[in-house]
Amino acid sequence: ISQTMEIRASLTDFDKFVSQAKILSNSDGKCMTHEDTYFNVPEGRLKLRVSKDSSGSSAALIFYARSDENELSTSPDYNSNEVSHPEGLRETLRLAYGVLGTITKKRWTFIIDRVKLHADLIHGLGSFIKLEVGLTAQEGIDDGNQIVTDLVQRLGVQNMKILSGDYLELLSKKTKNVAVW
Repeated sequence: ISQTMEIRASLTDFDKFVSQAKILSNSDGKCMTHEDTYFNVPEGRLKLRVSKDSSGSSAALIFYARSDENELSTSPDYNSNEVSHPEGLRETLRLAYGVLGTITKKRWTFIIDRVKLHADLIHGLGSFIKLEVGLTAQEGIDDGNQIVTDLVQRLGVQNMKILSGDYLELLSKKTKNVAVW
């Protein structure tokens, strides 16, 4: 796999969607909570993610650059490194760059065929799906769109509204003022 295509969409019936994802993935998925703190950097997005699940917690500093469109992204646009002391790092980055906002979510992750599927409940925004499609070097965006279309039909999702931007942008548009919680 040399490229990843990401698509986000709003979700109207979260419970039905998760039930169908469990059936198609033949698993209960992995449930985690994420607190993503975004920092005011000159290019791209820099976030500190603190994750918790039934086995404990972890943290990572993540940088990514992506367009607002649902386009292909390649690995140079994304970098993630584990962090052992997230509270101290958060404070250092806050002092250096300032905080854009914080997104808190509960996420269920499923693997269905070549797709990593996330069902997200976002505090202050609602429910969403994020699909990450791994594409080979020979495949393009049309191939990715076909994979997504086929999976969405199998999941029973109707009238899917594809979104541009990330959750921070959506929250910013909704509130007109992103506040740190």
